[in-house]
Amino acid sequence: SKDNEIMLKDRINIVAVGMLRKEKAFERLLQVFNLLDDKYCLYIIGEGIQREMLEENIKKLKMENRVKLLGLKENPYIYMKEAKLLLLSSLYEGFPNVILEANACGTFVIANACAGVGKEIIQNGINGYLVEENNINEFTKAIKYYSHLDYDKDRVKKTTERYNVENIVNIYKDIFLDGEKEKYENYILS
Repeated sequence: SKDNEIMLKDRINIVAVGMLRKEKAFERLLQVFNLLDDKYCLYIIGEGIQREMLEENIKKLKMENRVKLLGLKENPYIYMKEAKLLLLSSLYEGFPNVILEANACGTFVIANACAGVGKEIIQNGINGYLVEENNINEFTKAIKYYSHLDYDKDRVKKTTERYNVENIVNIYKDIFLDGEKEKYENYILS
């Protein structure tokens, strides 16, 4: 798929995935990216009621060239696989499928430590890094540090093996076998 070609080659490309709703706290990621220089690009996959507000804030912060709202994508894994990091800024989560999905793609996750996201799913330094809850400076530092680290993608993938999740099988099919495309929005963005 040519989908991921919107990702700029000479930049540090980072993704976030989820409904554009208050509890996903994407506006916090805008604050974080405001503290990072222009070589960092953020691609947000998802749709929702906060879209207009986020668009306005992106304009206000003059970040249109490096923070992109991509809307819903039939196959978000293409982006996850290409990205250096996936960010999770949520205020709370049920079971954060998106962490497993990113990890299954071999992508390291930086997540806000919140209800539903803890040490049982993120092993610091291996498949991701947990940022102290709502600490924007620490979030920014973690992105700088881990975006320059050559982490082991296979080791990241291995962390998903302990979950008996059908979804993981589907993800692998889609990423590696380029099988028939299924509609993933239903569970990835739930």
